[in-house]
Amino acid sequence: MSIELIIGGAGSALTLYQIIKDSNGFLIGPKKDEFLNYDPSYLLSLYSSEKPISPSIPYCEIVSLFPTMPMVKISIRKEQYINTSENQEWNQVSSIGYSKLLESKRVKDNEEAIRLANYTNDSCNLLLTLQKARYHDQCRSNLILDYSSKDDLDSISLRNMLKLEYGRQLPPLTDTRLANTVGIAALLFYKNNNEYIPYMVKRVKKVGVFPGGVHCTSSGVAKWPQHQNSTFDECFTEHMYLELEEEVGIKKEDIVEFMPISICREFGRGGKPQIFYAGITSLTKDELVAKRKVAAKVIKDTNLWPEIEQTKWHHSEIVLDAKTLSESINKYKVTLEGVAALHFGLKYLQQHVKYNAK
Repeated sequence: MSIELIIGGAGSALTLYQIIKDSNGFLIGPKKDEFLNYDPSYLLSLYSSEKPISPSIPYCEIVSLFPTMPMVKISIRKEQYINTSENQEWNQVSSIGYSKLLESKRVKDNEEAIRLANYTNDSCNLLLTLQKARYHDQCRSNLILDYSSKDDLDSISLRNMLKLEYGRQLPPLTDTRLANTVGIAALLFYKNNNEYIPYMVKRVKKVGVFPGGVHCTSSGVAKWPQHQNSTFDECFTEHMYLELEEEVGIKKEDIVEFMPISICREFGRGGKPQIFYAGITSLTKDELVAKRKVAAKVIKDTNLWPEIEQTKWHHSEIVLDAKTLSESINKYKVTLEGVAALHFGLKYLQQHVKYNAK
């Protein structure tokens, strides 16, 4: 099945696995940079003891949040996370890799962030143990796992050190050498000629992860909540709304339906936790373009760090329809996070269309 049919018929009961299978991994990009190896084949082989969400997508699911949301409880650790290890070799590689990442100018702010220290889950209840961390904690661990001074798969890197200890499994969340700050990502669909089109964007090249690829609508790292007794929505969902408004100009009232779909761990960043959201906006393509222009101006005027292209990036378009989106994916490839977001977005959309067809 062609990518044009997958994108154009997003309301149909299709899975992302078909896209990846037919492209033989060609549509995933980037494959690798100085700090991380994003190659799905490599990651799926390396963590072969884990169960991926799809045979071609290097994420595993901690818990499904859709269509039935479990009862979520939040536990807060009092002490702030400190990124350190008793292993001096680990500390040395971490320090050098962190310095190189800062020199690349692909990361900037060091805001307070949410770390997932642990979780427990049964059929109806989910307990998330959270800990205060900072953004740069992941810059010393999850974001530089493949950095090495030598261009050799067997050279010393944080990932190879973890491999010696855990084999084909992801490190447990209890391994405090990894920051494991919680990522949040959303894919929104907009309607055009009775089709649901995924609103995807293109990452800039000067960004911490997934440089230059086609990405989900918005993503970020969950910021530490203002209140200690915060709920799941206050910790994660409300921040996801803020990311959407900041990056693409979409406000909460512009969204018809918005739901958390899954909590996963990403193979590329060594099991870093990721919450995926999906939903539908009431805005038309032209209205999305207008919102995007407003967001771009705010980012420029307030000197924020732009993570996505804020000007026309494919065929003089900034919000792509089905045809130009499929062309852009073939040209720029899709990020790992974008692929997983589309996977869960399609899962959500199938249920939405099925329910509304009754």
